[in-house]
Amino acid sequence: MATPDALLWALCLSAADQIVAECRDETNETDNRQEAQVRPTFLRACGAPLVDELGQRAAQVLLQADAADGDGDGDGDVPEASSGNTTHDDVDRRLDDLAEVARASLVAAAAASGSGAGREDQSPAVVGWRQFYTDACILQFAHRWLALAWPQNDGNGSGGAETPTTNKGAGPHRLFAGSATALDRLIRPLDMALIVAGGAGPAYRGRRWIHDALAQLQSLWETEQRRADKETKEGGATTRDDETEAGQDGSPMPRKRLRIASEATSDGGGGSGVGGDWSSCPTFADLADAQATAALRGPPFVPPVRHPVPRTGPLGLEAFQAYLDRWRWRSQAQPQLQPQPEPEPQAQQRGRQRQQQYESGPRPLVMTGLTDDWPACRRDARPWAVPAYLRWCTLGGRRLVPVEVGRSYVDADWTQAVVPFADVLAAALARGEDGDAGHGGNSGRPRGPLYLAQHALFAQMPQLRADICVPDACYTTTTTTANSETYSEDETETETENNAATAATTTPLINAWLGPAGTITPLHTDPYHNLLAQVVGRKYVRLYAPAEAAALRPRGREGGVDMGNTSAVDVGVLEGWDKGGGDGGGDDSNHPPADEAERDRFWRIPFVDCILEPGDTLYIPEGWWHYVRGLSVSFSVSFWWR
Repeated sequence: MATPDALLWALCLSAADQIVAECRDETNETDNRQEAQVRPTFLRACGAPLVDELGQRAAQVLLQADAADGDGDGDGDVPEASSGNTTHDDVDRRLDDLAEVARASLVAAAAASGSGAGREDQSPAVVGWRQFYTDACILQFAHRWLALAWPQNDGNGSGGAETPTTNKGAGPHRLFAGSATALDRLIRPLDMALIVAGGAGPAYRGRRWIHDALAQLQSLWETEQRRADKETKEGGATTRDDETEAGQDGSPMPRKRLRIASEATSDGGGGSGVGGDWSSCPTFADLADAQATAALRGPPFVPPVRHPVPRTGPLGLEAFQAYLDRWRWRSQAQPQLQPQPEPEPQAQQRGRQRQQQYESGPRPLVMTGLTDDWPACRRDARPWAVPAYLRWCTLGGRRLVPVEVGRSYVDADWTQAVVPFADVLAAALARGEDGDAGHGGNSGRPRGPLYLAQHALFAQMPQLRADICVPDACYTTTTTTANSETYSEDETETETENNAATAATTTPLINAWLGPAGTITPLHTDPYHNLLAQVVGRKYVRLYAPAEAAALRPRGREGGVDMGNTSAVDVGVLEGWDKGGGDGGGDDSNHPPADEAERDRFWRIPFVDCILEPGDTLYIPEGWWHYVRGLSVSFSVSFWWR
């Protein structure tokens, strides 16, 4: 059976060879290209000069591999690279430059087409730049991997004096003998390709290729962890910074009954399943309680629940469909059963219309026990409540994720960043005063609360996707508003879990939400039905019916971004829970501070609210406005469908 490092070698060679051939096809002026029909790409939209440059970099990776095999003359199939004296650092910098050009061009092309993020946009420019960015990142990984595995090769194709063919089995102990920085540099381009471009590309490369490469890295890292653990127990080695992987969150790695097994990932790529005994590892709650005790700090603020959302046990497909049908039949019957009303005062008429709208669709509902069988919810399986497990699944916390930095995305000081997963875990437990994460300072990390919010984490990390199940309720028939937006499928690669055309009817959009106490999602509405499953920690949720939209003061376009689905009302500030942040949650030049009359009107708007505990799942009907507040370290999963 091939070793992980040998499989990585083969992956790197196949990707570089494919990219060379595809770039050659795209820059060839002849239209009747039989091979090009076998290798369909969208690179031509990126322009011949840049495509040619990408092909040159791929050729240098092949020359690098050719030299590592001890065959500096090549076999006749490796194309010539134009810059024979190019050093390893030069190639790496050029690939960095190509990736940055592609990223900026992708943003511009998406903005020009009006798609914003660009993943659902099928214009040739957007699709082409997404693939170009992904290919540049794949080549950068391949170049760095070969240089790490065979350091005597300087990257210019001149080869090494030693014959590295015998080193293909050198194994992880040799490859990771240095600092953890080398592993970070390998992971970064792959995760950035997934985050920025969704790992776009043809079916034989793109996201599937990236998942395969990361799975092999995970396998190598796990092997190294077992070796380091064994040497530590035997007293035969000095612990390095990347051996024990005890996290900044204070969570140790499991030390017994570790079992590693290879298995296929959910999208067909190779994967590495990890099983172990995590029962002895502390949970988020254990660590937070210990920190609070040491700091003489009380528990976070918990808002009072005034109008509780109805609760029920777990509902299967038929039972939940019956719940939805009860409201749909009622709304459909109303126009035929109601007699023509007599003329009435305008205020009374508005009140009646609001009541009819409120009663015309399904209402929020909390279901308990719906996620009890999820491995993520079970301490004896793969518990997300244990930080050590999440670190293990993310290559010691080195995997990169996008986060929101700040109290709320409507605050003036709010921003975004891409950080290692370990930073998210550390920030989740580093709660300062008023719920802020005491994070940043001189560490080089973003300062302020870090919130992994509305991110397609499970498309990026299939290993975590295997820890949850899509509830049956997501396959029910629902009513949909006439102005609901639609999404189209990315034919080139894979947004099968997210951003797919069939998502509106067959595949829910699944997002992750992980952050500390005090994180806030401001009052907003979504064009989907939503099941919000609470896996770890607690959250307060307040909901307003669609009929209350006008009273909630929807925002307009701000900075060129349509914010019409977000309220200008800051619930926390108006209730006196928060001091406000940045623009005060709408209290700026665009949205003046609410006066007493407006506050009184806001407090009279009917709402329902609840506190979600681990194992609770909240159904949020399409169009309902909702405000969400983390009460502890919280990990939730949302399922959008219609």
